[in-house]
Amino acid sequence: MIELTLRAQLKYDVFGGPTFCRFLPLRESAQWRRLGGTQFDVRLYIDPKEHRGWVTDIDLAQIERHTNPSTTGLFIELRTNVDDQIAKAIADAFEKSDAREATHEFAAQVLETLRTVHAIFVGFVRHDYMQYWLRPWENHRLADTVNQRLAWYDARWEMPDSGWKVLHPQCSRCQIVRTIVGRESATLTKEAWSSLEKGLSNGSYRAKPHRRLLANAFAQFDRHELRAAIIEGVAAWEMVLGSVVPTRLAEQHIVFEESKWKAILEKTGLRAGTDLVLGLVPQLAGTYAGDLLKAVERRNNVIHGGATRLDAAEIERCLWALRVTIGNCEGGGAF
Repeated sequence: MIELTLRAQLKYDVFGGPTFCRFLPLRESAQWRRLGGTQFDVRLYIDPKEHRGWVTDIDLAQIERHTNPSTTGLFIELRTNVDDQIAKAIADAFEKSDAREATHEFAAQVLETLRTVHAIFVGFVRHDYMQYWLRPWENHRLADTVNQRLAWYDARWEMPDSGWKVLHPQCSRCQIVRTIVGRESATLTKEAWSSLEKGLSNGSYRAKPHRRLLANAFAQFDRHELRAAIIEGVAAWEMVLGSVVPTRLAEQHIVFEESKWKAILEKTGLRAGTDLVLGLVPQLAGTYAGDLLKAVERRNNVIHGGATRLDAAEIERCLWALRVTIGNCEGGGAF
């Protein structure tokens, strides 16, 4: 058996990749994790020596002080043991192998593993950290064969003493772009990155449904789909109002037990229930209380009144009201 390391890239447009909070997940500190349900160890990282086309040289000490860097690329490394036959087939670019079926099966496993890691990464960052601009795997952007799909990832391989070699010819340019992000709640901290690395051990990631809806709402807003944005955003709040809020109210011993709160909020409806909760816990939305109520109103105008003309600035405030309120309901300190 021979230890084989495979490296692939997640590639994004400029300003379309992940943004980090005063750190970069560098290769030397990246932890290997066994991906749940597979034979592969995996790690994610950025390597300044490999990422080309920087806007400017990145000073790591400066990053730790006040810079939130965004990158257009991220490396995935997979590590596993393969038999001599598959190792030789990889070295021959799959072209001179007497075991085509076995090597094709291995290549398919590599591709599926990359897709799984990609999905975990996007799910975690897009939904839990609201980097809603990240996109999951999109089959329609790729060619049909396993080899061509691996080429999309710019896959490379390494065995002991071999150095990195191209698995399939494909050139890409990944950049690290220095940027300052105003709202740091949308950036990845070292602690968040550690949680992602640990989560790889599960082999999957499932975002909370309301988080998925909220991320979709911001993505719809970016595409100027204001009606869709407010519908999905308020749908996220409606889910939280019916499930998370009763639990939080009961935990703080506010009048009733959880089951009673669920029944009350279900009967009162979305608008009245929002009014009731804000009256009991005014700090829940803070200065966004008016915008939260406006969000519910605008959603009702669209759903029940067929409204088509919406003000973009108002909808943006509504979405941030929903985001702040939902975050507080999840334990951000409003209760």
